[in-house]
Amino acid sequence: MGTATIYWHVDFSFERIETTRSLFFALVTEAKADETASRKIRSLVDDMDLAVASDTISWLITAITEQLSDRSVGEGPKIKPSLRVLLLDLWDDQADTGVQSLSFEELYLSSKSPWDLYLKSLSPDLPTRLSDYALAIVSGSKFERFWAAIHSKLTPEQTREIKDWYGEMAKFLTGEQIQIGD
Repeated sequence: MGTATIYWHVDFSFERIETTRSLFFALVTEAKADETASRKIRSLVDDMDLAVASDTISWLITAITEQLSDRSVGEGPKIKPSLRVLLLDLWDDQADTGVQSLSFEELYLSSKSPWDLYLKSLSPDLPTRLSDYALAIVSGSKFERFWAAIHSKLTPEQTREIKDWYGEMAKFLTGEQIQIGD
C-alpha cells in the first residue's frame, strides 16, 4: 500500500504497477533465482493479470444476467426472446450452494478480531469491502456452473449468439470492446 493508510489512496496507476513489477523482478534477479524459478514466478504474475481480467468479465456477465433476470436491463442491445428464456433457465438451474445464505456482511461487521478491525480501517467508507469480496468468490462458482452449462447444453449457434449479445451489452455498458471467451 506504500505510504497510503486508506485503501482508496493507494496508487493503482499503470506507471506505479509497472514500477512495482520492475522492482519485484529486480529482487528476483538479485536473489539469484535460477532460470526455471524466474520463469515460474513471471508466469504466476502474468497469470494473475489474466485472472483479474477474467474475474472482471465474469462479474460483468453475472451482473448483466442478474439484470436480465429481474428485468432491469433497460436500454441496450436486445436479446432474442427465445435466447432470453434459455439463458434465464440455465441461470436459475445453478442452485446456490447454501453458502450464499450466510450473511457475510453481518458476520464481518460484527467481528471484533484485531485483523478484521484493521482491514475495516483501510476502507472506512466501505466497511463491507471484505465481505463483498467473499460473496463475489462464492457467486463466482455459480457463474462457472452457468458458463459451463451454456457450453454443454446449448448448440454452438446459440452459444455464439449469447456470447455476441454479452459482448454487445458489455460494450454498451462500459464503452469498451470486451472479448468474451470460453
